[in-house]
Amino acid sequence: MALMDLPTETLLQILYALTSVPDVLALTLTSRRLYSLLSLPAHRLQILFSAASRSIGPLQPAIFLVTHTTSQPSHLRRPYPPHSLTLLQQLLAVGAVANAWADIFPFMHWRGPHSAYRRFLTPDEREKVRGAVYRTWEYDLAFHNDACLRTQRNIPYSVSARAAFVRQWPSAQLREMASLQRIFRCVLECHVVPSNAVARAQFKERYGGGGDEAQQPEVLLVGGEALYSIRLHHQQQQFGAKHPHCTQYIHSATALAGRWNKAAAAQEVYQGWGDEVTHYYLIEDVLKLHPKQILQLFRRAVGEEEPVLRGFKGGGEQQRYGNGHGNGAVETFLAGMGEWFYNNGETMAETIACVLEDRGEEDVEGGGGGIVGDEDG
Repeated sequence: MALMDLPTETLLQILYALTSVPDVLALTLTSRRLYSLLSLPAHRLQILFSAASRSIGPLQPAIFLVTHTTSQPSHLRRPYPPHSLTLLQQLLAVGAVANAWADIFPFMHWRGPHSAYRRFLTPDEREKVRGAVYRTWEYDLAFHNDACLRTQRNIPYSVSARAAFVRQWPSAQLREMASLQRIFRCVLECHVVPSNAVARAQFKERYGGGGDEAQQPEVLLVGGEALYSIRLHHQQQQFGAKHPHCTQYIHSATALAGRWNKAAAAQEVYQGWGDEVTHYYLIEDVLKLHPKQILQLFRRAVGEEEPVLRGFKGGGEQQRYGNGHGNGAVETFLAGMGEWFYNNGETMAETIACVLEDRGEEDVEGGGGGIVGDEDG
């Protein structure tokens, strides 16, 4: 039996069973009858939101995120807005970011000695990641902004406001948020703003630290951005590919000698974003960025295109990030955050720890629980 010969009720059940909004739109464009079914006011929004709940759910924290406002206390929940195409478009925008983090999560969670355990996340685990992204993002909008200064972070009113906002979620979801923040920290430490030691280790791991010194390329990381000097001309093509932690610009040894002294150009120089102490406080500052901003910086750091973000990033944000892998992209973006951003570490981790302690539960520092549990390394 042809698909179009099925009764209307069966076709509606097929539309309701689809798992993503693009699938719904693609199917309804195959025939006038299916398109007319989607155009019915009684079914259009229900079908689209049903598909969205499967692909970007849970929708409840996503709706709270896109309807967030500073006109009332953050812990007071607003009633659900009526379903509309505008609301659906906003949900799909934040859902694209959440699904991107669900893709990144297994690569950052199972690293090094635990890489043998690496696997794809199950649908339930992906939903946990998306929910953690939405809740973390809403917390960032509420408490990581220019209204929350360093001098105010420990006053009783600010502490109680943050705690009241976090207490609305059960402990399991708080552990999921803590697990996601560890992924953010790993991405920042390894790719976006690596320390001196990490930059040195990553370069030697990729290009090797042994062999003839004359055959080794030079790398100079200035302010977190890398410039390469290739001593042998025939090696330029070999090392000229985009490095996942560096920019795309390649300079000859002659050009480098004009900018740095010959002693610096004659040896390998590794410099990241500071030593361990300086880098720790930098990471605490950068963790105030919301998931979309961290994802943007990560994509630029590894040299990937960003089709998932191209559809919904605003013009102002595009200008702040700059174009491509230009030198100083990270510094330019962080400088645009304003004075409040510096020496003002994130507060979500300590707030979650305090709330769990008040509930008489174990702290999250050990990494227990969370999105994938302990059994997977």
